[in-house]
Amino acid sequence: MRILFLVLALALVTSARAKEALIEGGCSKDGRFEVRIIQDTNRDSPSDYVFAIYNVRTNERLVRFDEVGGILRYDDACKNSKALWNDSNSFVVFTDSGTRHSTEIYVFEVSDTSAQRIQLPDYLQNAIGRVGATEAGIICGSIPKRWDSNSLHLTLDFDVFRSSQERRGLYTCDVTLAFESTNAARLTEVTKPKSDDTK
Repeated sequence: MRILFLVLALALVTSARAKEALIEGGCSKDGRFEVRIIQDTNRDSPSDYVFAIYNVRTNERLVRFDEVGGILRYDDACKNSKALWNDSNSFVVFTDSGTRHSTEIYVFEVSDTSAQRIQLPDYLQNAIGRVGATEAGIICGSIPKRWDSNSLHLTLDFDVFRSSQERRGLYTCDVTLAFESTNAARLTEVTKPKSDDTK
């Protein structure tokens, strides 16, 4: 009986322990920092995970980021989320899925003692305005491609509904964001969106 009790107690402790994983690309180029995804079953959300950035040398969590999730659960989010660090390891962008048709990005400025989220300019509104629309449809995907120093290049896929008589228009364009200081990002380029008919 005592052995059964110990086995059950051990099983409860193990199941209560949250899962945690390094996301793809999550380790900074110098190995000092990591972006991890952490299972959190206590969230008041359909998604059961959060992201965190760690200082690997001190094992200190620099930030826990809760404003994520939507449709995915922890295991699927582990497979889908990706990070990309700039060469100086001072900025990181990582992705998350809010819906079946959307991919969001989050950018942080990272130092040995802190990680600060940077608010991004509304490049989606800029892009949809270039195709004569005022709002996007259900598709909106931001995919980071590369860093050039402190400039982030990404691809934006989106759709718009022009009217009930016209079919949905699907578009792709390239976006460049420049990061100069904490909480400041500047939109430096949005290329002319190409429709799925002209690509």
